[in-house]
Amino acid sequence: MNIDEQYQEAYDLASKETKRVIESFQNEPKSLRDKKPLLYYILGSGTPPYKMGKKESGYVDVSSGRQKCANCIFTFQNTVKKTYICSQIRGTIKLGGWCKLWVGENQNKYEIGGL
Repeated sequence: MNIDEQYQEAYDLASKETKRVIESFQNEPKSLRDKKPLLYYILGSGTPPYKMGKKESGYVDVSSGRQKCANCIFTFQNTVKKTYICSQIRGTIKLGGWCKLWVGENQNKYEIGGL
């Protein structure tokens, strides 16, 4: 498969499921690919099998501490729907929520939580 140059490294390092999504993205018309970054395509493609469920992640709607979805590197806003999603768990999340996968901006995600 011919992968756009800017996504080649991500494709090479991706899991099998993620590679399928990237390949699907590559099959979209170039006009769509130019308007929508790959990350948005992946996160907006439903509930991918590689995302963890809320129960398994320990997600709660209200954090009891300073760690919140609002300051986690995995949180993204769906600007069209005005909702928030996580790149690691399924479904929508609340900015005041928290899960055991939380990683702050200044932390290395590969050193925390076994990721």
